[in-house]
Amino acid sequence: MSGAGLVADIGGTHARFATVALGTKHVRHVRQFNVSDFSSLEDALSQYRNTTPEVPTDIRQAAIAVATRLDGDHVHITNNPWTFSIASLRSSHGFERTLVLNDLAAVGYAVPTLDPSEVRIIGPKRLMRPLEDGVYTVVGVGTGLGVCGIIIEKGLCRVLASEGGHIGFAPVDSASVHVLKHLSESHDRVSAERVLSGQGLEAIHAALALRDGRPAAKIAAETITARARDGSDPLCLETVEVFCRCLGAFAGDAVLMFGAWRGVLLSGGMLQHFDAESLSRHVRTAFEAKGRFADDLQAVPMELITRSDTGLIGAATLLSAETAGSVRTAVS
Repeated sequence: MSGAGLVADIGGTHARFATVALGTKHVRHVRQFNVSDFSSLEDALSQYRNTTPEVPTDIRQAAIAVATRLDGDHVHITNNPWTFSIASLRSSHGFERTLVLNDLAAVGYAVPTLDPSEVRIIGPKRLMRPLEDGVYTVVGVGTGLGVCGIIIEKGLCRVLASEGGHIGFAPVDSASVHVLKHLSESHDRVSAERVLSGQGLEAIHAALALRDGRPAAKIAAETITARARDGSDPLCLETVEVFCRCLGAFAGDAVLMFGAWRGVLLSGGMLQHFDAESLSRHVRTAFEAKGRFADDLQAVPMELITRSDTGLIGAATLLSAETAGSVRTAVS
C-alpha cells in the first residue's frame, strides 16, 4: 500500500489531525484544534487541509477516531456537539475509503506498537514486548472515560470497543460515598465517567469541600492537580488521591470484565500531570483490592501511556493494515 492517508482523533475538547504514509504508523503534519472553535468536524477538517500546506491534496483514504459509540452512518460525538454523516464526509473530501472507529479502540490498536520508553510502569511488573498472546485492556481518562479490550492471538491484534465508561459508579471508600451523594443531587444516574474525567475531578473537589463544611467553589481540574503536586492545598491533594483510588478500582473492574490478565494500560493527558507516587500507591492499591481475586490482580502489569498521539497512531495503524479489524502486532 502506498500514498498518503489522513487520520484524526476527535474527543470532547480537542480535534487532532495528521497524515500518514500508508503502510506505516508514522504520522506527520500533526495539528490540534479546539472543538469549541468550530461548528462541525467538516469545518475543522477543512481548516486543517486548507491551512497546512504540507498536506497532500490527493488523499483518498482516511481513518477517524471519535469518542462515541458507532452504529450506522450518522455519528454523534459524546461530550461534543458535533455530528456528521460518514458518507457525506467521504463524498465532500473525495475519500475512497473512510474508516471511523471509537477513540479508545484507536488507542488499543496503537498499544502493540508502543516502545518501553513510551510508557511508565505502575506497580511491580512491566508488560512483555512484543505483547504475548492474551487479553489486555485500556482505560482512557480525559474529557470522558473510555475503555477497550485488546486480544492478541498469533501475531494479530483485535480490539473490542465498548462504552464501559458509562457503567454505574461504585464508591470505594467513605470519601467517594460523599462524591456519589453530591453527584446524585444533579444526576438521575451517576456513571463512572461523572467521576473519572476532568469534570469528575472538579466534582470530587466540590464534594469533599461540602463534606468539610466549606463552600464548593469551582476550581479547574488543572489547578487541582497543580496544587496537589506542589502540596500547597491539602484538599486538592485529597481530591487527587480519591480520584486515583476510584481509577484504580475501575481499572481492576475492567480487568475482571474483559479477563485482561495480560495487562492494563492507562491513557489520557490529565494523568500525565498526576504525581507519580499517587499513581503508584493509590491507583495500584485500589486496583489490587478485589477480594477473592486480589492475588490475581497483583500479578497483572499496569502501565501509563506517556505518548500523546496514540489515538492518531492507532488510526494510522488500522488504516495501513491489510484487513480492517485485525492488525499484526509488529507494525512498521
